[in-house]
Amino acid sequence: MLRKFIQSFLPAVIKPLHSLWNQMIGFLFLVIGLVAIRPTWIRYSHWTSDKGEFSDLAAFICGAIFVALGLGFGLHGFWKARRISRT
Repeated sequence: MLRKFIQSFLPAVIKPLHSLWNQMIGFLFLVIGLVAIRPTWIRYSHWTSDKGEFSDLAAFICGAIFVALGLGFGLHGFWKARRISRT
């Protein structure tokens, strides 16, 4: 009887927690990606100015990759949470 209870109760608890975890991780990565947009834009404006150097270009490229990864992982976290809650 206890085994049947555990088999029916645990999935009902773990599934929403798994979905919530993915939403929290998605939110965290979205915030990280959004916060990194401004410094990346500043590096881009430095690079396009008359004093643009290679280090500004390298910092811009690294920042753009960081922003893309942060936003990508954030959206993926929300997409995965939605997929978990629909099953």
